[in-house]
Amino acid sequence: MIDDLSMKKCFVGAIILGNWLLSAICGGAETYLSPTNSDGRVVGHTITYAEDRGPKLQNMNVDSLVKLLSQSKDRAELRKAARVLGDCSMKPDFNISPSIQSALGLIVTNYLQQVASKDSNQRIEARAQIERLWYVAAPVLLENVANREPAIAETAIKSLILMRNETIIRGLIMQAKSARDPQVRTIILFTLGKMKEKRRSIVSNRSCLDEKETNRLCDALVQPFLEQK
Repeated sequence: MIDDLSMKKCFVGAIILGNWLLSAICGGAETYLSPTNSDGRVVGHTITYAEDRGPKLQNMNVDSLVKLLSQSKDRAELRKAARVLGDCSMKPDFNISPSIQSALGLIVTNYLQQVASKDSNQRIEARAQIERLWYVAAPVLLENVANREPAIAETAIKSLILMRNETIIRGLIMQAKSARDPQVRTIILFTLGKMKEKRRSIVSNRSCLDEKETNRLCDALVQPFLEQK
């Protein structure tokens, strides 16, 4: 007999997969909605903002950037801080302390909660911030691929596919191996199976791993693991 929790997880999984198909059919219409604030506009498939307003943040240390993200109410500042942190996360020598990682976890979790908002502008802004933060957001995204809220799970899955690299792929494989819930494992395997999908960021200067490297990682890591299942 299937208990209520299992039924709920199955229902959420069905919604996630259904939303994915609907998004593909409709072309991800929400992605292209223009924010109503005066300093944002849509160019093609990418939302661009006047992030050059105010002081430059490139010389700020990570602690100061995280503090700004936690406390600032200025949207331009928040966008710039997220972008600088995301840019730093792409550097091979990028390393942060557990306390900073914990603070960033709260920030990313807050943005993930906002992607389930009824306000379309808030949803888009939250998703854009996650994409600016890039690899900084990955640990929280990995924790939420099977979130009970379909909008959160879908954003986590699509963001990880967009940001894919070896660390993310290995993280998903580890989660699939340790998952005790069949529905959770199914969602993770689904995500791994989508790793070759070409996705486009809604912010500038963020792009998928190139096709050659994607194929190399999928051939070396994803395909052998999926074949074991």
